[in-house]
Amino acid sequence: LDDRLTGEDAGSWAITTDPSGSLTIGAGNAVDFLGLPDGDYVFTFTTAGALESCNESSVVTISVNDCGTDRIDLEIGKTIDSPNAVPGDEVVFTVSIRNLSINGFTGILVGDLLETGFAFVSSNPSSGTFNEVTGEWAIPVLEPLQQATLDITATVIEGGVYTNTAELLDSFPDDNNPDNDKATVTLSIDLPEGIDLVLEKSALPERALVDDEVVFTIKVTNKSATGTVSQIEISDLLNEVDRFIYLSHNEATGTTYDPTTGVWSIPQLLVGQEAILTITVQVPNEGTFANTASLLRSSPTDGNPSNNEATAVVRVNLPTHAADGFVFNQFSPNDDGINDFLKIKGIGTFQNNSIQIFNRYGQLVFEARNMTDDRVWDGLWKNEEAPEGTYFYVLDLGNSIDAQKGWIQLLR
Repeated sequence: LDDRLTGEDAGSWAITTDPSGSLTIGAGNAVDFLGLPDGDYVFTFTTAGALESCNESSVVTISVNDCGTDRIDLEIGKTIDSPNAVPGDEVVFTVSIRNLSINGFTGILVGDLLETGFAFVSSNPSSGTFNEVTGEWAIPVLEPLQQATLDITATVIEGGVYTNTAELLDSFPDDNNPDNDKATVTLSIDLPEGIDLVLEKSALPERALVDDEVVFTIKVTNKSATGTVSQIEISDLLNEVDRFIYLSHNEATGTTYDPTTGVWSIPQLLVGQEAILTITVQVPNEGTFANTASLLRSSPTDGNPSNNEATAVVRVNLPTHAADGFVFNQFSPNDDGINDFLKIKGIGTFQNNSIQIFNRYGQLVFEARNMTDDRVWDGLWKNEEAPEGTYFYVLDLGNSIDAQKGWIQLLR
């Protein structure tokens, strides 16, 4: 500190402002700022030896910053030229990347994939190349304290997502400040009043056994106050090997469903009109699985996004091996050809056999004698579907064999 003064009399130094809260003045009035935070450190030198009223003071301010010596930082920025554009307009997104370091970067990769509310027109990078399919901007080199920009021109389309995000994906060396590695802009579009598509989804059965078939039903209804809604696209991908194996589908007349992309396209719906899509899948694994259908776009844009998604949940159980004779304790009579019947192996080999099945209230729901077919019960009670639940049986195999008692579970 003494080097900051000239012609001074004897005196002493004091710390006036300390951004770190831990600064000390060492021997010879030396100060070590290594490892301390950036900021203005203020010191006061006061002379000594004169009358108190005649002593003089001098203030010294030292500004401390890291000068970028250990900063490895790329900063992503993003702007849009027309934040109030409407469907049909062209907009230009400008993505910027600045090297805030004193060292250069190589192998930089920035991601910027347009959302469903925009259709790509063209791109113009100041450095590197941009792939509009993957949304990746590759920059080979960015020198210290330099900047590169990418202009993406797109058309605003109806019924989509109107946010757009650019994000740093990769660089060498690795960026060590994630706080400025992403930038998002949002196009402010007023949603029209009274346009309302309602999406519903269900699964049958909601409880199934492994390898059963499940039918998902997706329904979209135009509940708008007035007017036809057209160019409707619904997303519902049901082809995940570990959860659902796609088997078939049946779409409403005039609509098309692509099981590869999961997009259901509906040309138009009049007010009050609905369209239904059913998708049949197989459930290969045990667990609880959810699947969601969502509205991608429509024209005009739906003004009530609260009912633009619908989820159905399926609980899949492993069949439980039952007492001797029964194949499984559980069956699911849903006509999918798998576990549709309660089966007893070789029941026909026992003469004078009989079975009684009761619900949890003790009511007899099924009774049979002298059965010859292994498929014992189809889940009907008084010609109606018996409700899902646990049932109890009494099985008599005849020939003085003691009757067997136990439980079974019917899944729907």
